[in-house]
Amino acid sequence: MKKLLEQQPVKSIAYNNRYFKRVKNSNHQMNLDEIANEHLKTINASWDYYIDTRHDFSDISIEKAIKLKEKIEKYQDKLFDDDIYTILRKYELIKDDKLTFGAYLLFVDNISSLTCMQVGRFKSDTMIIDSLSLNTDLISEIEQTLTLHTKKFDG
Repeated sequence: MKKLLEQQPVKSIAYNNRYFKRVKNSNHQMNLDEIANEHLKTINASWDYYIDTRHDFSDISIEKAIKLKEKIEKYQDKLFDDDIYTILRKYELIKDDKLTFGAYLLFVDNISSLTCMQVGRFKSDTMIIDSLSLNTDLISEIEQTLTLHTKKFDG
């Protein structure tokens, strides 16, 4: 079976209606998530690349996208000549005039259960001295996490 896995360019490969991955010197059966992720890797894609059929433009904040564009322009000395929708299409965050999962995760307007993150600052292995519960767009979550992290060094 090892020889079969090494020869196939597109993964995952089924053997007796089960999917396996190689871990060191043995074969391990894959779960559904592992099968899907392995397939996406072999076609050079990821989940966030695909169209999000559950959300539309009313679920995101175009202002957040514009803010990101302005940050890129400021920090990379790169000016975009296109409007924000054209830029999002060029970066494949919009496809066929629909949002991708990536666009939704980056620019969600309100609370989202898809981006829920728990962040804590610990005094010891078991004592939390600061914590955040975040469930908004990924960019805001990163900024808030960094603010909590820098708080450690300021006070």
